[in-house]
Order: sequence, then structure tokens, then C-alpha cells
Amino acid sequence: AGKIRFSRIALVARSQIANSYWETAKNREDINEAIDLYTRLLPSDEEAFVVGQELDKMEELNYSQLQLKLLRALFKSDEYARTEIRHKERKLEELKRSMVKQAQDSASTYLSRNLLEKEGKKIQGEIAAIEQDRTKNWTLLKKNAEQFIESYNETEPNLRYDGEIRYFQIVANEALGNALHVQRDMQVLLDNESIPPEFQQAWLATRVRVMIDVSNLLFSEAVKTEESVSALSSKKSTIVLQGELQPKEAKGKEQSGSRHARPQNLEMAINGYKQALLYDQTYRSQIMLRQQIAWCQERLGQIEKASETYKTIGHLCEMHAKDLNSTLKVVQFMAKLKFDNLTQEETHDKDSQEKSSDS
Repeated sequence: AGKIRFSRIALVARSQIANSYWETAKNREDINEAIDLYTRLLPSDEEAFVVGQELDKMEELNYSQLQLKLLRALFKSDEYARTEIRHKERKLEELKRSMVKQAQDSASTYLSRNLLEKEGKKIQGEIAAIEQDRTKNWTLLKKNAEQFIESYNETEPNLRYDGEIRYFQIVANEALGNALHVQRDMQVLLDNESIPPEFQQAWLATRVRVMIDVSNLLFSEAVKTEESVSALSSKKSTIVLQGELQPKEAKGKEQSGSRHARPQNLEMAINGYKQALLYDQTYRSQIMLRQQIAWCQERLGQIEKASETYKTIGHLCEMHAKDLNSTLKVVQFMAKLKFDNLTQEETHDKDSQEKSSDS
């Protein structure tokens, strides 16, 4: 009995230390320490469920809460990693500017440039190490989210956390480039039959939030890829680069006029936004979600659809003009501007086609 009590005290002490690192984390080092401590507190895959049930019986320690805190720490770690990468990238830019200023061709200039180049390589190596750490933590997040869902499949789902865990799972798969898994997990969220009838209403708000967040993530990643394509276009033709970056299953399935490097992301985002429209009937959301859809349609080269979406936004804004806040007024103005520009573009394209057919 004394040995068991001592073990419990040790576990509680270790969990409190982990909690301290998690709650007061100020940087990537702190959050990684919390992740390491939580990971060591939790049992391995083989014994996880059995030991977890035993730990849950302890009043001092809750296994499922430890799992949840580990998942939250892993998710939070990426924010610190991205912040650190941005800081180091700014340092690289400063080094490049310093090297440009070294205009004179002298021995001192050569030594100075050599030092700057070494410092630049050092920073690039540090960035690469952080990127590796990001990938490792995304992999751990995916694994632990799946384990959390699987271990509690045999019991009644915890609706308080189920949506959050599934969100972590989707985000991790997206970050790791598992497009098919993202598509499958999104479909689970959209499928009413996947949720017992008595839980559907309670799950609704969480499902809408997750759908919107994931759709925003898919859209952001598509935009980043497009920016990368533009930045590298001077080294390689955009057409070839798009073919390399685009998922294999998406090749050959693009609509006519699609110029984007990640069409699959945008199509999935549109689907998510449209589903969210069905459930979130608030006036603001009906406008803002359509704006996201229109942006996706534009990037896919779906000019007629985008034009129609912007037109709908205009009508919605006119319906309750007195209820428009400053943000929605900007959306209304931009929607009108976009609609006018796209209409002119469509007219110009039709005129060009007619001239070509006449000649």
C-alpha cells in the first residue's frame, strides 16, 4: 500500500511539473519540455487503454486529461515554432542587407562577408532543425489524436472534447500532406449518420466551428503554395512547377481555366464553407462564408461562379443595410468592386472569342 501511495505521489508531482511548463510556456523550449513530460507520464500504445482506465480511478490524476493536455501542447508548439522561424528569417534578411552593403573589394570586406555567410548558414541550419521538430510534433499529434479517439470508441463519446480532438487530427494530417485523410475526416464531420441522433444537436456547434477552421486552413495553405509558385517562377515555368506541387490524385481533374497549384485544397475548402452555410444561419456568417467561397472560386479560375457569389453577397448586404458593421461594409464594397471587375473580364473574354471565331 505504501509503495502504491508513493507511486501516486510521484505521478502527481510529475504531472504538476508538466502542467507548470504548459501553463507558463513562453517559447518553443518550454512547450517542448511540457510535451516531453506529458509523453513520459502516459503509457505506451499496448498498455494505454488498460492503464488509462486504472489512472482514471485515481482522484489525484486523470488519464484522459493528461492526453488532452498533451494534444493541446503539441498543437500550441507549432505557433511557437512559426514565431521562432519568422524571427530567424528576419535575421537572414538583415544579413543579406549587410552583405549587399559590403561593396568594397578588400581583404577586410572578404573576411566580413565570410563571417556573414557562415552566420547565414548557421541560421538556415537552425531553421531546418525547427522544421524537423514541427514535423515530429505534427506526427505525434496525429498519432495521439487517433489513439484518443480509438480508445474511447468503446465508451460514450465525450462531446465536450470530441470536436477539438477531431480538429487536431485533421490539422495534423493537413500539415503532414495527407490530403486523402483530410478529405475523409472532413466527410466524417459532414456526415450526420456518423453521430448518434441524441448527440447531433450538442455536436452541431462544434462541427460548424471545426468545418470553418479546417476550410480556412486549407485556403491558407493553397494561398501559400500559390505564393511559392510565383516566387520561384523565375527559376522554373509556373506550369511545370504546378504539376510538381499538385497532389497526384488531383492531376487531370482540374476544371478548364484552373491555374492554381493546389486546386484540391480550394475545392475541399469550398465544400466545407458551403456545409457551414447550412448550419450557421447568422447574418454575418452568411456573408463572410460566401466571401471565402468567392475567393476560392476566383483562384480556381471559376469566374462565372465567383461573379454570382459576389452578386449574392451584394444582395444580402442590401437586405439589412442598417445591420452592417464596419467589417461587413468593407465586404459589401469589395464584393461590388469584384463583381464589376469580373463582369468586365467575362465581357472581354466573350468579345475576344467572337473575334477569333469571325476571323
